[in-house]
Amino acid sequence: MLKNPQNPALLQEAQRYTEDFAAIKGIFEGLYIATPDTYVLTHTSQGAIGITTRSGDSLEEFQNTILAEPELTNLGIMKSPGTGSMILSMYYPIFDGRTCIGFVGAGVYASHLTDELLGLNMEGLPHSEYVFLNVEDGTYLYHEDDALLNTETSNSGYLEVIRRLKADGNTQAGTYSFQDEAGVRQLVAYKYLADRNWVFMVHDNAAEVYEKVAEVRTTTAILCAAVTAVIVLTTLLILYREGRELMVMEHAIRRLGNLELSADQDLKPAGKPLLYGKNSRFFSQGLSRHTSTRFYHIYLRG
Repeated sequence: MLKNPQNPALLQEAQRYTEDFAAIKGIFEGLYIATPDTYVLTHTSQGAIGITTRSGDSLEEFQNTILAEPELTNLGIMKSPGTGSMILSMYYPIFDGRTCIGFVGAGVYASHLTDELLGLNMEGLPHSEYVFLNVEDGTYLYHEDDALLNTETSNSGYLEVIRRLKADGNTQAGTYSFQDEAGVRQLVAYKYLADRNWVFMVHDNAAEVYEKVAEVRTTTAILCAAVTAVIVLTTLLILYREGRELMVMEHAIRRLGNLELSADQDLKPAGKPLLYGKNSRFFSQGLSRHTSTRFYHIYLRG
């Protein structure tokens, strides 16, 4: 159709497709197709067909910037001159080889995008708030309260984040903690979109945010205590079993030191005995006589 914009059949088919596509999506304030000279060929509003939207320097700048490359351009949120609604103004040029032959323009209701964004619910943070702010003037681009769109924020935490971003332009995700008017500590996580000069923020009560951290910490402590208890009990059981055998041996050695030769009866044999049967009895009796005689001589000498 853009190659042959004078063809009535193609124009009629393109108009029907434009209307059907917009009706299915349900998010467009306006959707249209136009030539590189911004002459409107199709539009969801019949009264806009045939209008040239730009001329002169405005047209030249539009062609040299937005229509220069085959990529989507988002001009941000603005008030629609037709309906007065807050919309996102977007353009996408159509190329035939290296030549732009036209473009698609769309005005997307900001409220629909806000509903999609703010409808998200971070698990465990049901009271969190999502906002987009214009860093240049501190106005709300997205907020769950439509009445705040395009108005300046008065939230002290948001204003401080904006002040920091203006000072350093840091695009890394960051956090900021502050106390609100009621003295309740709040926490803001933010991400600066430098190419749009917007900042996306997630805001919630600090107590609710750290509640999950405390739960994880408590659970970890309980698990560590349980593992430690198992290790200690296992170690004590091993020491008890081994220590019992050592205590029997120590007691037997102490009795042998007192010449109680029957003390070895408490010990379990660790190997084969050296003497068997009668020999063992004779050896024991001989050792007993020999030991008694030896100590008798010591007694006499004393």
